[in-house]
Amino acid sequence: MPAKLILGLQWGDEGKGKVVDIFSGEADLVVRFQGGANSGHTVQVGEEKFFLHCIPSGILHPGVSCLLGRGMVLDPFELKEEMDSLRSRGVSLEGRLFISLRAHLVLPHHKLLDRARERAAGEARIGTTGKGIGPCYAEKVARTGIQLADLFDDARLAARLRLSVETAGAILERVFGIEAPPYEEVLRSLLSVRDYFRPYAADVPAILEEAHSRGARILFEG
Repeated sequence: MPAKLILGLQWGDEGKGKVVDIFSGEADLVVRFQGGANSGHTVQVGEEKFFLHCIPSGILHPGVSCLLGRGMVLDPFELKEEMDSLRSRGVSLEGRLFISLRAHLVLPHHKLLDRARERAAGEARIGTTGKGIGPCYAEKVARTGIQLADLFDDARLAARLRLSVETAGAILERVFGIEAPPYEEVLRSLLSVRDYFRPYAADVPAILEEAHSRGARILFEG
């Protein structure tokens, strides 16, 4: 497979975004395969500046497809804002942006847990961005997380979301004295964006397999 892989080997701010943007112009597909909105790229195109958190900067190169892989953890509400911002500035997403059905979703209670734990850690805090990345990955490892695919299955979404919200809620209230968002509210919010993401939900491995078979140039962005 004619592929390139770009990784940051420090704690961030290595200038990786600029390198990714340069190589994106030579790719047919750019694949973001882990992380979430805790990272960020600022890309300048002419006189315009674009601030990207989850969507690869390859989206600014016409003809380049961008994939968000199953290893990512995505806040659906922040991702929607990012997509809307790009679209409002004339960047086409249709047929170019694909989001893995197996990517896990960062939800409001994940952010609350992230911030509460960081505050409680005091001098031992790790400097988290408070975006809920760690708690969401913890649920993924525990096999209790909510994937994008679950948005399109009412029964599965309801069951898994209730477990997620109530588990996090018990920790927030009993350990940190913080009230968790009610299950019904989180469910209602998710259902409000379900149809928005439906056109972008995709089997990312199948897309990559097809791209590999035709010799497409693929850039993997860590």
